[in-house]
Amino acid sequence: MTYKTPKIDSSQKIYVYRESENNEYTSYIKRVDKHALYIYAPFCWQSRNKLKTLRLKEGEKINVHLPAPGQLMKFTSTVLSTADTRSTLIGISFPEHLDEIEMRKYNRLSKVLKTQYALIPDPGEDYEFKKAESINISAGGMKLLVPELIKPGSQMVLQFILPMENKYSKFRLLSRVKRSNRVPQNTAGEIFHIGVEFANIRKEELDIIVNYTNTRKFMSNLISMLTQKAGEE
Repeated sequence: MTYKTPKIDSSQKIYVYRESENNEYTSYIKRVDKHALYIYAPFCWQSRNKLKTLRLKEGEKINVHLPAPGQLMKFTSTVLSTADTRSTLIGISFPEHLDEIEMRKYNRLSKVLKTQYALIPDPGEDYEFKKAESINISAGGMKLLVPELIKPGSQMVLQFILPMENKYSKFRLLSRVKRSNRVPQNTAGEIFHIGVEFANIRKEELDIIVNYTNTRKFMSNLISMLTQKAGEE
């Protein structure tokens, strides 16, 4: 099957990965020319109140994921220029080819949500729920920060609440761990990123999450566009 390569425009969200790390950093494209994409300094949330900025060097290779409607473009790029006192933008090379175009069924929303999870216990034992935080959510699953290593293939129950207009929607979903990576950090203790897939979501639950992610993404894009426009005036 042949896919149409999406057009890359300014103001699009972009995800950056350093080859030596597992962290996912978020940025936005400011402008595009024939040779480069110019992005703001990528950042990631290590916890609810702790923000980490990715400091890149000229010539460094990075992996890039660029979401597009219904697709996720993946490619390798080279850092051409870094932010300095004259510019807050980072230049990265335009992809000569795409490593992969992954079709995506649902929109993914970057959102910190208080979450609880419990691994499926042995018969006769009780569920032991532990605290976690979401990094993003879609109708297909979530990316979470958890305090322990959980192997891919493990099953768990997730509990979380989505704030909707004038009400809250509670969820308790059987989920399956698809991937798990340690988050490098200097402080004591360990935290991990896990990607989970919802395994038993009902249609009415799916519709609520789709409405939530689409609405919040639209509002986020609108605010970013207005902020950018105000900064250029």
